[in-house]
Amino acid sequence: MAGVALVATADRDQHRSELVTRDRILERLTHLQPVSRNSAVATYDEYARLLNEDPVAGRERLMLRLSEFRGTTEEAGTLVRACLAVGHADLDFSASERSVVEQVCRVLGADPHEFGVYDI
Repeated sequence: MAGVALVATADRDQHRSELVTRDRILERLTHLQPVSRNSAVATYDEYARLLNEDPVAGRERLMLRLSEFRGTTEEAGTLVRACLAVGHADLDFSASERSVVEQVCRVLGADPHEFGVYDI
């Protein structure tokens, strides 16, 4: 949820479409592994609150959380794809959202080109 919150709040406006996409991602993940949707949404809400209250400290904390997945190819790929899905949800993948996804890729040790971050 850290990456999703970072992208959804990147342009300082969480669109409904981004939250719907978050929920769809959670739906898919619960089929793959036991994840409590309510717990995941509460975690997302906490992360979004942190980012709104103190963007710099919140970003540092969430990037540190994401760094725990560095080198885990499958998990890192899932995180980047989730970030991209949220970034494109409102049909406007803004420069600030793209920048956050690039940062997430760097933290995870993933190549943004491989995930189409620079594709339209």
